[in-house]
Amino acid sequence: MGKHDLATVRFAEFIIRWRWATILLTLVFVTAAGYGSTKLFFKNDYRIWFSEENPQLQAFETLQDVYA
Repeated sequence: MGKHDLATVRFAEFIIRWRWATILLTLVFVTAAGYGSTKLFFKNDYRIWFSEENPQLQAFETLQDVYA
């Protein structure tokens, strides 16, 4: 049996021995990750990538003021 095979067997035996603790910890982790994921968001505003002094951004905003 190779080194990785032995580690896999030991890991499996650990999981089987401590199955209820493993299940409980997994549920706690998934619940915490699920709660934390409610705080995630994606801001798709292109203005966050440019400074106010950026000439291309100023030109674009002027164009939007004129035609939008």
